[in-house]
Amino acid sequence: MVIFETKMIQERDVMVALKNGQTKYGLLLTREIEIEKEAWSFIDYSNIKQYAKTKNQSLVEILKRTDIKFIDLDLR
Repeated sequence: MVIFETKMIQERDVMVALKNGQTKYGLLLTREIEIEKEAWSFIDYSNIKQYAKTKNQSLVEILKRTDIKFIDLDLR
């Protein structure tokens, strides 16, 4: 399978509401699209400082589109 990675929304502050009722605040990094699948790379605000220092990929969460209720891109 071919994975396309877009950098359209890079390090943008967001609020993500998940279908399980959780709400997450952090940064969206990239959007990965695979045939019939879509996911977002996300870093929770609680991990931002450590990620900035180390670029440790284990701090990056992959949020599947099917788990996301909505993403609020208009945080101020």
